[in-house]
Amino acid sequence: MAARLHAHPEELYNLPTSVNLITACRLLGLGRDTGYRLVKEGHFPIPVQQWGARTAVLRADLINALDPAGTAKPRSDTIAAAGQPRA
Repeated sequence: MAARLHAHPEELYNLPTSVNLITACRLLGLGRDTGYRLVKEGHFPIPVQQWGARTAVLRADLINALDPAGTAKPRSDTIAAAGQPRA
């Protein structure tokens, strides 16, 4: 069962390459404390990255968890296709 997205679907594709744990929790509908507890217990619903003191989640992992079918494509006016001029 896929996780439920708690934001506008296009927001996923406008995120940076990685987001902090609090942002990931918001998108997953989890509270901050719950998110940190799940990471500590090794039960966060998607993979997390530890870079020193920073705990982050990759955008690709959020997209795979929240939009596995790829239905929330970015708007064509927000991201131009490579090599294609904007209309």
